[in-house]
Order: sequence, then C-alpha cells, then structure tokens
Amino acid sequence: MNTIREQLGRAKTILYRKPKDELRRLIRWGPRGYFRCDAWAREMERAARVLPILKPEAMDSRKVVRVWFLTGRKFWYQTAFCAWTFAKHSRHAILPLILDDGTLDEECIDGLRRLFPDMQVHRAQACDDLFRMQFPLARYQNINGWRTRQILFRKLTDIHAGSNEFRVFFDSDMLFHSRPYELDDYFDKPEGCLFQTDCWESYGYSRGLVENLCGHPLPIAANIGIFSLHGQWIDWDQVESWLGEMQACEGTQYNVTQCLCAMLMAGNPQFRLDKEQYKVWPKCPTNGEDGRKLGHYVSDSKPWYFGQAWKLGFHADCCSDQE
Repeated sequence: MNTIREQLGRAKTILYRKPKDELRRLIRWGPRGYFRCDAWAREMERAARVLPILKPEAMDSRKVVRVWFLTGRKFWYQTAFCAWTFAKHSRHAILPLILDDGTLDEECIDGLRRLFPDMQVHRAQACDDLFRMQFPLARYQNINGWRTRQILFRKLTDIHAGSNEFRVFFDSDMLFHSRPYELDDYFDKPEGCLFQTDCWESYGYSRGLVENLCGHPLPIAANIGIFSLHGQWIDWDQVESWLGEMQACEGTQYNVTQCLCAMLMAGNPQFRLDKEQYKVWPKCPTNGEDGRKLGHYVSDSKPWYFGQAWKLGFHADCCSDQE
C-alpha cells in the first residue's frame, strides 16, 4: 500500500506540482528571467574559471579563517565566487573546507584549488564512512534517515559531530559586496552561535512544539546561510529524540535542518548578523554603496544573482589584473 501511495505521490509531483511550480516561477520572474537564468548561470561558471587570483603578498599578513562549504558539480562556481568575494573584502584570508555532496569531480576541485591552493576537500565516501562510525544506525535511526533524505542535513552532522570548537558555514549562493566588519570581528573572537536573519521565520515546525522540546525560546527568524555552532554544545542523543518527536507530531518538514540549528542555538549565546547588511533574498543587486555587505541570493532573487549581481566588480577586477 505504501509503495502504491509513494508512486502516486511521485506521479502527482511530475504531472501536477512541478508544472504548477514552474508556471508560478515564470510569472514571478518574467519571461526573460525565467528563460535566461540557466544561460546566465553558465556564464557565471565560465567566469569562475578566470577569477583573478588574489595576490599572495596581500594574503600573507592576514589571519586565515576556516569556513565550511557544502558543494558539488552544480554549485562549485557559486562556492568559488562566495569564498573569493569574502577574501576580497574581508580583513582575513579564507581557508575553504569543502564538503563534497557526492558529485564533486576533479575538474570542479581544480577550479576551486586554482583560487585557494590550500583548501581542504572532504570527499563524500570518507564523510559517509565517518558518519557511520559516529552515528550507528541502530542508535540513530532518525539522524540517519534525515541525512539520507536531505543533503542539507550534512550542514549539521558532517560539520559539527565530534567538533570541540565553533565552526562557521557559508552557503554558496552568497556574494560579499563590501567589508564585513561584524563577521571579521566574530572570526577574531567567536563567543556565540552565529546566524543570519531570515526574511520571515521558516522553521517548518511549530514554535510551541520545538520550544517545548528544547526548553528555550527559539531565536526569531534565524537563517543558516551563515551559521556556527559549538560541537560540544550538541547532544546528539537529544537531537535523535527531538527528530522522532517532531516527525511523530507534525510529519517531515523541509526546513528541519534550520529548525534543529535554531533549537541548538536556543539557550546558548548568540550573534545575529544585521538583516539589511547581510541580506537574505535581495530584491536587486548592489555594489555595496547602499551599506549592504552581503547578499544571500535565495529563491526569487536568483535572476538578479545569475544575471547581474556577480558581475558587479568582476569585470573591473579582471581588467585591472590583466593590466
């Protein structure tokens, strides 16, 4: 019965939900944004291969900060632009720590390593082997299930399990546009859980349920495009129990990773990035003159991201590098 129900659900998604979602996206983005977005993304990928290499002498005197990314074949060039724009504007140098989503090939790695020769790559198979040791299936069925079901869940498990420090994660679909002073200061002295402010609260599960489970008020509208947790603050047996209760009460929700991270932040010291300066879902591109330091280009800001945002400053940098 379950198999038939699952097959019917997949058929409904293919024949109804997905076409309906695409039609709505066409209306929101307009014909030009909708039909040109993939071509703009390919242009951005080509540009990532010729990003100017930051001058070594400028890097030697800067503190090196470690930033985690989850990326793969479809996203490596976005990771490159995010890390490169951070290194360009920050007073720190960056050491990217790359989690392979299972699709990262040598061509992608070479493209990233050209910009960041010392970066570290954690290949998918090695991550899977370590995960199985840390989270045996017999003890952690819910954590195993979510990690298999949703690749984004690895932002939590694969980065923070076994850690005894604050570890900072960046989503790839972000661009830094000016000096991120607050983020630089955080890297100098991390004293709380770091996170962005979302456009609206998006945890999937109800506040009443999750606050009852974790015993603390959740931070309001936390977004984990940029976030950090301290590994020693995470009780994984508790996370396993939470997941079981959440699913039993309210089913499986897409934003489970963001919800869990907010639950783990609750009751601990927190560092919130300003909503306007570190903007989630920008409505237009920026050159940083409006005070915006970062754009996190989610959802309907993708046409701005692929069509215009990454180009701001890129051509000038390439021209000056060639000179």
